[in-house]
Amino acid sequence: MDRARFRKGEPGRQGVRESGVFRWLPGSPAPRLPGSPAAWLPVVWIGLVAGFLEVFARALAHFLFGRIRFAGADIWWGAPLLSAVLIAVPTVLIAAPLSRLNPRLGLWFRYLLPLGFGSFGLLVVLPGLTPWAVALLAAGIAVQGTRWLARRGAGFENLVRRTLPVLLLLPVLGGAGLHLSRAAREAWLRRQGPGGDGPNVLLIILDTVRAMELGVYGFRPTTSPNLDDFASLGVTFDQAHSTAPWTAPSHASLFTGRRMQELSIDYLVTLDRTFPTLAEVLGRLGYATVGIVANTQYAGAGTGLARGFDHYEDYRLALPEIMQWTGLSKRWVKLLRRLNRLPPFDQSNRIGAEQINRRLLRWLDRRPNRPFFAFLNYFDAHAPYFPAEPYWSRALPGEPRRPQTVTPGTWSVPSVSLGRRAYQGAIGYLDAQIGALFDSLRVRGVMQEALVIIASDHGEEFFEHGLMGHGNSLYAPSVRIPLLMAWPGHLPRGRRVADPVSLASIPATLMELLGREGPFPGPSLAGYWLARPPGPAAVVSGVTFARNLPDWYPVSQGWLNSARLGRYRYIWSQRDSLGELFDHKLDPEESRNLAGELWAAPILAALRDTLRAIRPGRPASPR
Repeated sequence: MDRARFRKGEPGRQGVRESGVFRWLPGSPAPRLPGSPAAWLPVVWIGLVAGFLEVFARALAHFLFGRIRFAGADIWWGAPLLSAVLIAVPTVLIAAPLSRLNPRLGLWFRYLLPLGFGSFGLLVVLPGLTPWAVALLAAGIAVQGTRWLARRGAGFENLVRRTLPVLLLLPVLGGAGLHLSRAAREAWLRRQGPGGDGPNVLLIILDTVRAMELGVYGFRPTTSPNLDDFASLGVTFDQAHSTAPWTAPSHASLFTGRRMQELSIDYLVTLDRTFPTLAEVLGRLGYATVGIVANTQYAGAGTGLARGFDHYEDYRLALPEIMQWTGLSKRWVKLLRRLNRLPPFDQSNRIGAEQINRRLLRWLDRRPNRPFFAFLNYFDAHAPYFPAEPYWSRALPGEPRRPQTVTPGTWSVPSVSLGRRAYQGAIGYLDAQIGALFDSLRVRGVMQEALVIIASDHGEEFFEHGLMGHGNSLYAPSVRIPLLMAWPGHLPRGRRVADPVSLASIPATLMELLGREGPFPGPSLAGYWLARPPGPAAVVSGVTFARNLPDWYPVSQGWLNSARLGRYRYIWSQRDSLGELFDHKLDPEESRNLAGELWAAPILAALRDTLRAIRPGRPASPR
């Protein structure tokens, strides 16, 4: 045998290579060397298989173990194709030049690189592994896998030729089936006859908008002229509180009427089917139900919050969303953002209020002939704050327009002031878009008789307690929210309610207003304008222990629960035996802790008893 020609990698030769990585058996053709398009088919095959394995792992975690799916439904068919592209392209770019210089080295890298990239993408999604550990494990798998495949080169290529068409066809058929089934379901829903006879219901959530920043709650100059006008048409609750200082559990309470301590949803865990949702109940009453959300991460369908909706829109099929489908693509995006100093990711694929409005109006124009329940989640006031013009220039005249973040370690008096003014500009933009939506609904004849509820899921801290952002404490800026209701001819105009109320009371209130029985515990808030206000009840909030946050965050010390009863509010910490007590009449910003005062002992004891009666809940998942 001409060993010199064999070492050059000429195709078609037969023989045995005992040393090095490759070994071809007599009587079997040597694997193709990189030189023709067919030689790269194994690279595509490895990429597809890695994508399918990742999809299988995600499906197992989501459907079997109730883990949140932080992606749209298109991930199920799109991830394998994306994985194949992300693995094949760099492999060809690296291995093809190498094959011209050294055919043996090029052949070696044709297996090594895709196995390394694929293993890295699968391992990076596992919790508890550092990037260096993932890289070392992926390198080890790639080297051993390359040795194993090289010894079976011809057989492996035969397997690739037989199965590659099927692997390519599966995601294509899956994507087509997903979108065709959606279209068929919506067409079927439009053909259904009239449903119930109740009013149209519009539920609007202004994600991350705190009450103290709106004109209707005393902020001057007002950031919210349209919301101020809307408040004059109905009932305003001056002391409304969210059940949690972040999105997922507060939305779950909004839909189920339950405290967050009763619910399964958490940082990584979906809402289970223990309690019925508002969309399910209204759907059984003949309502067409639609949900359109901008906070795709913690209000998307993958959290379980879409249960009961006929139509639910969350993620949009755009490049920034597609690049979140696989572990490998996420790492590429993170690396590119770091190298190019790009803005935070959610800004690059943020769904703005104007688009939320368009989506709702488009759905209304083709909705079934029945009353509707529409839930809208707006995300424009969430960090990073980046209001459109002219709202940026109004709030920050002369400042260069760039996203404002609340990252720990970068806080200073000027940066906090800049961030808060950008936040106010974002609220101004959001308010203008709410006004535009109401104008469009009036033109369609919807607004005049609709029951409209506007609230927030939680607030935001701007260093009032040495904190920024939300989800890290239960102080008033994080949980005191706006709550406005209007229904022409049914609710009093310009009424204000001073008693503390909970976001979790909305489902029971809505069912009473519709004159229907419902499974929601309440109490209903309708009694405040029907001369039968509900008896005094504690308004409860809570947040679970969170890892991977600074140690000095309150939530890093364990569970936090709070109870508001009348003018007093108590915050209990898992690691603080005393806790914090505030008098909201004299100290609405919660700046003075009264828990150590002797005269406050009976109040403290009553609020502690209230919190002891709450089920402790379950251990929190890592954030």
